[in-house]
Amino acid sequence: EGLAQQKSETLGFNEAHNEYFYLRLRTAEGFSESDYRKSTGTPFTEKIKESIAFLINENLLTERNEKIILSEKGKLVTNSILEEFIL
Repeated sequence: EGLAQQKSETLGFNEAHNEYFYLRLRTAEGFSESDYRKSTGTPFTEKIKESIAFLINENLLTERNEKIILSEKGKLVTNSILEEFIL
């Protein structure tokens, strides 16, 4: 019972995490750590922070008004960028 419940909670988190990035990367609103925390209940992991830094450095993401959004270059490869974040 405990393992099944743990597995269910993990799937719930993964789904919330994936949905957050699918929706937010495809909108002009973008995403932020505070919004992510509200949606998933957890802060960005180090892997997420590293992915964001890498994608900003590659000019695929950009920061605007405290949000991370796709750059014009990033809009051309949205699916590849999503792969960096999906669990």
